[in-house]
Amino acid sequence: MTNTNNPNLDGGSVSIWPTVWKYSLIIGAATFVYELALYLTGLFAATGLGLIRTVIAIVLLVMALRHYRSLNNGYMTFWQAMGLSVMVSVVATAIRAALSSVYLAMFGQEILADLLNQTLGPMQSNPSIDSRTLEMLKGLFEGMFTPGGMFVSSLIAGVIGGIIISLILAIILRKPPPITD
Repeated sequence: MTNTNNPNLDGGSVSIWPTVWKYSLIIGAATFVYELALYLTGLFAATGLGLIRTVIAIVLLVMALRHYRSLNNGYMTFWQAMGLSVMVSVVATAIRAALSSVYLAMFGQEILADLLNQTLGPMQSNPSIDSRTLEMLKGLFEGMFTPGGMFVSSLIAGVIGGIIISLILAIILRKPPPITD
């Protein structure tokens, strides 16, 4: 009896790309919706709530790796898991960062101003920071708290975090095929 549900009937490796595209869109959309909810409720700067976005991404990334492994006869090497999860993380981060930047460009000028004020507030009240340093930091943060600056910083942080999370998940979820002669 032939298993027609598994596209990998010849025992070879299944392409990661259908899984990458599917789960990148799912993770990108889910994390953007969560981020949008934070923007709309005014909780975007609350400490710790950004970690929930990371947990959502990790749970969905685990689902992506398990989905791929099921398509690949129940096996997945470390490098397949690493490659798939890094690609999903990078593409999903780019999707979320792009959507977030578009939202901030259209509707988020107050959000960006609030973030700038919340960042500069403690520095302005710190007597050990001189006025020259404060002006330099203000210029730096004014450049960062723009839609483009938020896109770049989100992309960099997402890629670095995605690589670290992918490494951990690849170690945990790998299941290499048995060695045969």
